[in-house]
Amino acid sequence: MKKITRRAFAVLLLAFIVLAGVGYFAQKEYRNGGKWASYFLGYDTGTTGEIVDTNGYELAYFNGSNTMYAPDPLTRESNYHVTGDYWGRTGTGLITQAYQESHAYDFITGSTQNQDFLLNLSIDSQINNKAYSLLKANGNGCIMICNYKTGEVICMVSSPSIDPTADVEDM
Repeated sequence: MKKITRRAFAVLLLAFIVLAGVGYFAQKEYRNGGKWASYFLGYDTGTTGEIVDTNGYELAYFNGSNTMYAPDPLTRESNYHVTGDYWGRTGTGLITQAYQESHAYDFITGSTQNQDFLLNLSIDSQINNKAYSLLKANGNGCIMICNYKTGEVICMVSSPSIDPTADVEDM
């Protein structure tokens, strides 16, 4: 009887060790699976995205592993609180959500998402530029202009702001 008890205990111990190992590797897969799945792609899931203002002016664009902003420095700075950046330094930015969601990893299928998108905003970047220039000249604060009938946000600026293409050391 003691022999059977010892064997049963050994089998249960071995089963527990195997299950603990599977659990350990499953949680590592859950936490790091996105990095592992896109490793050979260079973190390029093939997704492209574009954020444009109400006039079709491009505020941000990403294509594979390339990330770009508006070519005009004033536009980048005045629209920073709207667009955000690709590194998540501002939690309010659209890029923070759109870029991370488009590079999402599905734990069940083990694949990265590949969903292209075009995000059209109601914000006018030219009005943002003018409002930001006025705000910057007169001090810090924020300006928000909405169409009260439709609820569309036409202008949303905040000062101080940064150019998202600037080095972190420059901030």
